Amino acid sequence: MPSYEPRVSGDGRNVAFSTRAGEFVSGTDDGTTDVFVRPTGCRVPNVRGRTLTVARALLRQASCETGAIRRSPSARVKREHVIAQRPAAGAILRPGEKVSLSVSGGRG
Repeated sequence: MPSYEPRVSGDGRNVAFSTRAGEFVSGTDDGTTDVFVRPTGCRVPNVRGRTLTVARALLRQASCETGAIRRSPSARVKREHVIAQRPAAGAILRPGEKVSLSVSGGRG
C-alpha cells in the first residue's frame, strides 16, 4: 500500500509520511491512517572498540557509509580496533555523509 504526503523537514534530516499500510508497525492494519517520521539518512552506531571489519559491517547494517580511516599507534587499544569515530554514535547523517574512523595500528 502506498504512503501519502511525504514531507522532508527543514534541515533535511527527517521525512514524515502517512499510510494505511500495516507493515511498518504490527497491529496497525486497522484501516486507520498512521503518520510516521523517519530519518532520511543513517543513525550512526557505536563502533568504538570493535575491529575494523566489524565496525564496517555495523555501519553498513545501519545504512551508513565508512569515510576516512586513519591509523594511529596505541598502547591501549588492540591493533585493527576502532579508537574513535566521527561523528559520535547516535548522530543522524544526511545521505552522502560518512563516518570517519581512527583505528589502532598497535604499539608505535
